[in-house]
Amino acid sequence: MALRTAGSVLVVFLWSVAVVLGQIGWSVTYTTQSICTLEGSTVELSCSYIYPSGTVTTTFWFTKNDAEGKYVSLLDDPDYKGRVTYRKDKENGHTLSITDLRESDSATYKFRFITDQTGGKYTGTPGVTLSVTGTVILYIVLICLNALSVTGTVILYMVLICLITLSVTGIVILYIVLICLITLSVTGTVTFYILAILESLCLSQVQ
Repeated sequence: MALRTAGSVLVVFLWSVAVVLGQIGWSVTYTTQSICTLEGSTVELSCSYIYPSGTVTTTFWFTKNDAEGKYVSLLDDPDYKGRVTYRKDKENGHTLSITDLRESDSATYKFRFITDQTGGKYTGTPGVTLSVTGTVILYIVLICLNALSVTGTVILYMVLICLITLSVTGIVILYIVLICLITLSVTGTVTFYILAILESLCLSQVQ
């Protein structure tokens, strides 16, 4: 529950670069090209599309193909069961919403639509790259603590809370460093030096 709360209040970082690619008369415009957010949060990916003629009969988002090479709509993908919804925002506009995000959801999402015309199928490329992580808040908190010149046990307490609350994995080194800090009661400039190392470690995990 704590993880969900943290994810819901975190501002999603967006690089709002509209991507428009396609042949004459066909195109998909993505509102964002890249999104980074936290596990447990909800994200929305939006796009608009145009086509030369006919009526659109099918619209969906996908990240992979099945064994036969067919695109698998996220609504039919068992990995997203109960977590995905589609919404038509306006004429020729479409939004994908994914709840309870997982790190395994990190992928490139593409929108595809089909019309009633012969050969009337189109996929918007390159799509939207979604990155889901559980270490971003920890990294941000460490930077803030450093900037605010917080020293001593307060730093240890804050970092420990972040680790426990966010259930951060894959960074065992941080636990070891925390134990050393507590044992040695390190403060002052030495603490900041170690914080710089921690920040570097977190950044490498995010990347």
